[in-house]
Amino acid sequence: MPFDARVFQVLIASPGDVHQEREILAEVVYEWNHVNSRDRGVVLLPLRWETHATPEMGSRAQAVINRQVVDQCDMVVGVFWTRLGTPTGKAESGTAEEIARVGGAGKPVMLYFSRSKVDPESIDIEEYGRLREFRGNTYPRGLVESYSSTSEFRDKFARQLAIKMLEVVAEDAVDNERRSATKKLVSLALAEEEAAVLPNPATVTLARVECSNLTEIPDYIEDEDKADPDNAGLRIGISKRVNPNYYREIVDYFRRSPAYGPLRLAVTGLADQGVRDLYVEARISGLVGELGVFPDFNLSAPKRYQESYGMITGNISISQPFLRPSSKFNVSRSRPDEWRMELELPVVQAQRTVVTEHAFWINAESDCDVLFDATIYSSDSTPFPAQVKLAVRVERRDMTWQEIVKRFEEWSAGGIGG
Repeated sequence: MPFDARVFQVLIASPGDVHQEREILAEVVYEWNHVNSRDRGVVLLPLRWETHATPEMGSRAQAVINRQVVDQCDMVVGVFWTRLGTPTGKAESGTAEEIARVGGAGKPVMLYFSRSKVDPESIDIEEYGRLREFRGNTYPRGLVESYSSTSEFRDKFARQLAIKMLEVVAEDAVDNERRSATKKLVSLALAEEEAAVLPNPATVTLARVECSNLTEIPDYIEDEDKADPDNAGLRIGISKRVNPNYYREIVDYFRRSPAYGPLRLAVTGLADQGVRDLYVEARISGLVGELGVFPDFNLSAPKRYQESYGMITGNISISQPFLRPSSKFNVSRSRPDEWRMELELPVVQAQRTVVTEHAFWINAESDCDVLFDATIYSSDSTPFPAQVKLAVRVERRDMTWQEIVKRFEEWSAGGIGG
């Protein structure tokens, strides 16, 4: 079925000694289209001078290519091995002129340099020196990589193209919003337990417990008078050893467990009609402080007996009619300081807030300002941006191991842990 999409033109620039890599570039671009184009409303079109330029009389050849091809592209991918190319009179080579022209316009530049083995007799030393000098050039939005084989090149480019397109599409959505007076169809916010929607920006407090007498924690010894009656039968015919580290594990559990959540995304329809086929793609980063983001936050609750294990999770209520299951939800770490969240929703009704069923948790060692930088795709609109800001404030509390154990046992009596 046909679908509407924005076209991003990707210029493939290289000298003549990397023919196989040029074909791989086009193949990876088409593979990205196959996987992403329909859902994201974006199509990548590879541009090559040999297929997209036509000859003209009376003009410098490279000037014609620049006007017909280079200036039309949205980003450039350059590949090099041992050659830089033939000088054009205005630059070291046609490829170098194309890359400099695109980079100078502030568009993304991705450069790859081959480390594959080569016959020394086939190398033009002077040209190879020019290539090494060219590699030292920098561009405001440039990426420079090297590779040792065509398979490594394919893997690197496929991965980095996916990352780069996240940035390019998000930036294009911002630019498109500035160019267009079209009203946003939905807004984003965060919601807490019981689907209570937080303001945007919001501030939450995370309690972190520190043990003031950590080195004084004794071994746990079973008190026969206070033994758990549920385990009485286990001492008759079934061997179960008392866990001597029970107290230490309780303290460690409290020290490692602080995380704020469960949190969910709240999506509010702003249009007069419902919005269909929503796809939210967000980059989550800590603007200040270290941050952890988890799709679940499960820790093994300490047990008196080493054979007995349990899991503790935050309870997630999904009975409310406005909690909507999504067909896809994923949280993954994309960089050491950044997480990626993906979410799909089939529909958001007009003027209504939908809180997603899926939850996640935020963890921080110290005060942290969190930014959710999202791009929203829909069947009813071109991609548009949305941001959610969250300030996490960490409160530290010193407790003795006795106080921590007492609190845990009170929780256990209420059915949490045991």
